[in-house]
Amino acid sequence: ETLETVHVSGASLEGALAGTDSRPIAGGNYDPYAESTLEGQTKLAKALESEGVVQEGDRTIGPWDCSGMTGVDCCLMIKHEVRDIDNQDNAIQ
Repeated sequence: ETLETVHVSGASLEGALAGTDSRPIAGGNYDPYAESTLEGQTKLAKALESEGVVQEGDRTIGPWDCSGMTGVDCCLMIKHEVRDIDNQDNAIQ
């Protein structure tokens, strides 16, 4: 069996959360028919209910438990938690 994937350009976190950008949050190659398990969907919903934390300065981020989640859902959860840039002006994309 061959897995058919599609390549898409991802949405911005702000656009995805505001509902103004309908593209998937995570760009790249992925299986458009993949779905998170009920456990994964519950983890994502809980994460999105919390306020994203914006902190400045050195800190450790992660690890995240993405078991049961699609790559798109896992990426959204992480982007929701880590919204600021690092010391080299890079954001989690």
